[in-house]
Amino acid sequence: MRSGGDRRVGREPAAVAGYRPVAVVVDDDPSWREWMQFHLSRNGWETLCAESAAAALPLVAEHEPDVVVLDENMPGDSGSKLASTLRQRGYAGRMMLLSASTDASLYRRCSSLSVQCVSKLAQGSLFAILAAWKAELSAAHPPVVIDLTGDPAEADAGRLRRFLRISR
Repeated sequence: MRSGGDRRVGREPAAVAGYRPVAVVVDDDPSWREWMQFHLSRNGWETLCAESAAAALPLVAEHEPDVVVLDENMPGDSGSKLASTLRQRGYAGRMMLLSASTDASLYRRCSSLSVQCVSKLAQGSLFAILAAWKAELSAAHPPVVIDLTGDPAEADAGRLRRFLRISR
């Protein structure tokens, strides 16, 4: 017998489809991108990666992620420039800007764009913020429970009976 599930032979317990928030990680350093992707995926995120601001723009437009994690110091446009561009294009989701060298002017730029600025050296803060954001996003999208134990024909018949009662 399966613990916690339906004990009738051939019956499967209910399946729970939970919400997986989507993050786009933008960093020119492939080892940092892979590390962030590994950590986020391991913690329930669906993660997409881009190596530059130019590569990130179509990714964000297509997937409309819940969170965008940006590196400040990249060739081409910086992370703060990309954050500004995304805001101008209407992206209203959460953004986090990472930099090994944070200063007051960078914090002010981030604050004006509603972007969380975090030092790459403060990994505890980085992951605590991401965990809090994931909790908020998951609470806004409660899990869907799919009952796999019932007879599908019986369930369809029940829905049909309810429909006929309502439409009379």
